[in-house]
Amino acid sequence: MRMADFINWEVMLDREWTPRNSGDHVAQLSNLFVDSQVLASNTEGSYQGSDALVFLFAPPNPDLQPKLVLITDHFGSCSFCDAWENSNDKTIRELLISIANNAKLFDSFDEIIKFLDQVIEKIKDGHYGEYFELRNHARQLRTQMSEAELNLVE
Repeated sequence: MRMADFINWEVMLDREWTPRNSGDHVAQLSNLFVDSQVLASNTEGSYQGSDALVFLFAPPNPDLQPKLVLITDHFGSCSFCDAWENSNDKTIRELLISIANNAKLFDSFDEIIKFLDQVIEKIKDGHYGEYFELRNHARQLRTQMSEAELNLVE
């Protein structure tokens, strides 16, 4: 499944709903996918930093199973260091497709929590490797995902 196929273009390209500002992008990215809701998010940094979000995604095709989707993004404080700042539609399309295509997909809460636990262990060892993007987000997302799972079960 390619998450780029499920980008909510109507909202993401509407500058009223999705302003093209520098700074953290949680508000903009929370509408990235159709038929989804944000279960957890974390922002690290203020003038520059990164965001991580976890979505519960229910594909519009009933043959596809719901997924938990983890994305990350970076931000800066000006047009030179933040791709969103005053971007044209072509640039935003490319950026969103890249974010969506780099999403990590999980079939269950157990699977994503196990993944985040692995990231936390790797961070303790100082071996970020492929987990570099999540090094500052894993613990917070792990806590939020446990809470989200409990809320969905109730």
